[in-house]
Amino acid sequence: MKAFKLLAIAAAMFAVTSCVIEEGGYKPRPTAAGHLIYRNTESRIRSLTTIADLAIKLDKYIVADETERMNLTARFFPNNAPSFSAGTWSFQNSYFTIQPDSKSLHETGAKWNITSTVPFFSGYSAMEPGNFQIECTGTNTWRIIPNGSIESSHFSTTPELSFTGNAPIPANSNPYALYDYSVTGEGHFTPFEYGYKSESLIIDYEIKSPFIIVIRNISGNYVNIFDRMMAKSGKCDMIVTDTEKPAVRDNVTGEIINASSSVPSLKITFNGVSEIWN
Repeated sequence: MKAFKLLAIAAAMFAVTSCVIEEGGYKPRPTAAGHLIYRNTESRIRSLTTIADLAIKLDKYIVADETERMNLTARFFPNNAPSFSAGTWSFQNSYFTIQPDSKSLHETGAKWNITSTVPFFSGYSAMEPGNFQIECTGTNTWRIIPNGSIESSHFSTTPELSFTGNAPIPANSNPYALYDYSVTGEGHFTPFEYGYKSESLIIDYEIKSPFIIVIRNISGNYVNIFDRMMAKSGKCDMIVTDTEKPAVRDNVTGEIINASSSVPSLKITFNGVSEIWN
């Protein structure tokens, strides 16, 4: 099973968090590889949502007056104050740059380019450096395309992620949130684990039930912007293949359940076997 290649990458993690201790060592749970595949995929979806959110918040900052900019910096960029030079926005303590076009990102048809120059980490996985394009497709609705375009081998729907922003209720309950997001779409990537890119593994994913992604109300000088986002609900199908043996594949479904809990549970189905992860 191809997904088990990833277990070697995260062996230490599984040794303390996801294995049953037996005589002779650790025995992974039957769906351990599927759980890791889902965590990689969900982290990627959250990371793409965070990138989009960063650009959408910057748009609000750009059109604000000086007084409001101070307020928005405290709310949205407490450790990452934006600055502008030669047509490009950058952020303190961050490796992101954003190039707007002539339109507000809240105006249909706007297309902004985002670049990251180093890997960025989110939960169980990391995302490689790259270029992204975010486009406004309607009122409070956007889509993001990593590296300009992505191809999907196994799913036939549009290969991109779309976001609909909903103002948090009550609106002032979380100073770090401009919108919560409903995320749909699909993608195609190779796992990128803490500097190691598994070139032969390919994960195709399709969101079957929208991911509801919210921004956690947490503060601190060292809060990573990619640790603020949390998926409260959603369901995703994943297919894992290996370019060395493309006819062999693993099938994974991950679904967030008990969404009302502060720590939602996961139902992972890996090649027909289902387990609940807390």
